[in-house]
Amino acid sequence: MVLGGCRPKEPPSTLSAVTAPFQSVELKDSHPLHGGQLLDIRGDGRLYAQVVFWDRDKRAFQVKRYQTVLPPTAIKELADLVDKHSFFSLAIPERAGIPEESHPTITVIRDANNSRSVSKWGNDKQADFDAIYGALLDLIRKAQATPPSFTGPYDSRWKPTPGTDDLPGGNRR
Repeated sequence: MVLGGCRPKEPPSTLSAVTAPFQSVELKDSHPLHGGQLLDIRGDGRLYAQVVFWDRDKRAFQVKRYQTVLPPTAIKELADLVDKHSFFSLAIPERAGIPEESHPTITVIRDANNSRSVSKWGNDKQADFDAIYGALLDLIRKAQATPPSFTGPYDSRWKPTPGTDDLPGGNRR
């Protein structure tokens, strides 16, 4: 899966809310004791990634936030991947977790009446979930090749806010 490159500090793509294949795709893959990564991709191509890590010197969780824009081809590839792997009909059995095991959750919102969240324990194998999860992790890695828009204390309540964080510049809070 290619999922085109990230472009820092550019305006959102030419996809409109009407033509975008989804409103948003989110990945929550963060552990309260170890940190992790969070990703929010909007249908117009805006990508917000957060990488959460423990800073031993500051004795607190810190975050690096990245804001970039995916080209329309990457948005289409992501939407096609979600469809190819039947995200909206995935059935993953629940079980008790193992201490310190990751539990990523992917949420896809197509429109106001069509959304789904799917979670999986990190040690379990599920090819369709893993394909989408792997593509989202690749996008986080690509975003990390751009300069962070913010580095500082982690705030679990932070969310991208349209109008205050639009590229370029972004929400520096």
